[in-house]
Amino acid sequence: MNAKSGPESTRGQKNTKSVPLSKEIQNHIGSRLRAVYGQLVQEPIPERFSELLKQLNTETPNAPEADPSSSEEPRT
Repeated sequence: MNAKSGPESTRGQKNTKSVPLSKEIQNHIGSRLRAVYGQLVQEPIPERFSELLKQLNTETPNAPEADPSSSEEPRT
């Protein structure tokens, strides 16, 4: 059976031709993304993330190498 039957591939993506965006549109999208992500990086790290990072920093130097055959569940 053909893996690509019809207008959609097996990954569910439509086979469409891409149309290049004008420089004006690219610049507008870029400035909006910079504005949104610029605000995001200015926000403080949530306390829970800070706690997890502290735990990782204190546990990592003394932690043994992970055994891929270990069936132990990761700690949460």
